[in-house]
Amino acid sequence: MQSKNKPNKQAVEYLYYLMKELISQNITPRSFCDEFYECFDIGIDLSLLNPKELQEFEKLSNVAGRFSGFEEDRVKFPNAYCDENKLKSIVIEVMSSLAQERKGLPHLFSQE
Repeated sequence: MQSKNKPNKQAVEYLYYLMKELISQNITPRSFCDEFYECFDIGIDLSLLNPKELQEFEKLSNVAGRFSGFEEDRVKFPNAYCDENKLKSIVIEVMSSLAQERKGLPHLFSQE
């Protein structure tokens, strides 16, 4: 699941793929966050995203960047970190919001 060296057009599709994989429980939340960071935050040409995608992926980036799998982190700094449930709820929210934007890619949103 390496996002490195993906052509930018593929990187856009990879963001959708990552969301589907997280919701399908095919990757761990930590792996999702790491891959999402590599692809969106440092690897993609943002001009390839439409304004809605950019807005939604930025929202997801803010949450993914604050994910911690350690309860002690979330207890000690409750406003700094989020848990798996919060991460997944934002992913579902983003997927739902973008579903209308990506009508040509229904396979990325199906729960197979």
